[in-house]
Amino acid sequence: MIFGFSSMGQPELSLEQCADLAKKFALDFLELRVLENTLDLPAYFQSKEIPSVSVPVRILGSSLRLADAQESDLAEFFQFAELAQRLKVPYIRVFGSKGREGDEVSFEKFQKAASVVNLIRERARENGWSFEILMETHSAFSLPEYSQKLNELLPEPLCLIWDSYHTWKFTGEQPAETWAKIGDWVRHVHYKDSRMVGETPQYVLPGEGEFPTSALFDLLRERRYEAGVSLEWEKLWHKELQPLEEALEKFAQVISSRI
Repeated sequence: MIFGFSSMGQPELSLEQCADLAKKFALDFLELRVLENTLDLPAYFQSKEIPSVSVPVRILGSSLRLADAQESDLAEFFQFAELAQRLKVPYIRVFGSKGREGDEVSFEKFQKAASVVNLIRERARENGWSFEILMETHSAFSLPEYSQKLNELLPEPLCLIWDSYHTWKFTGEQPAETWAKIGDWVRHVHYKDSRMVGETPQYVLPGEGEFPTSALFDLLRERRYEAGVSLEWEKLWHKELQPLEEALEKFAQVISSRI
């Protein structure tokens, strides 16, 4: 396995600062969602030379929702595609659809999502782009069966970012149950932890909550998983969270005790 973190954990940092932080904690890669407080990464890099950093960027986090994509959304996504080529990033994250966990997704939505995947792949071939899109198990697509249904409509499977927290929290499945359904397609894993405070889940430092951390990492080790695992510390959206460095210290402890 290789390990990294999402830049949403400290959204004010530059790429160079993120890389320095990864090196400090002996991490292998970065996942970019935000830099210097902007989500518009193509615009951020438009007038910049790409800095030389020693820690590679593994994933760019776009906001494209396959089943709901309009022309403007696709135009924005293709800017991410061009940036991925400039940065030599192998993967771009997409979502399945809008909506909340547990929402039903119509067959027409699955058809639309499949058509957008095919369009992106065709455009990538035409332009010689080498990235691959990965769909995150998030929102309505936290349900693993939805990834299965979408892949039934595609000539080649759409591989996944397994948000292990979402599939556990919003379906009640243990990691092994989810892996049995989607494990063949998982190319990247997101990890975070929480505990219930009253009726509300509250994010906590890695390994200090109710998420089955040991079960997840035992499973990945047993399956000889060799791809990426990111700490997804969502300080971009949850300003009350502890500083990223505290979370990375705990993440390093989780890794060393379970791998």
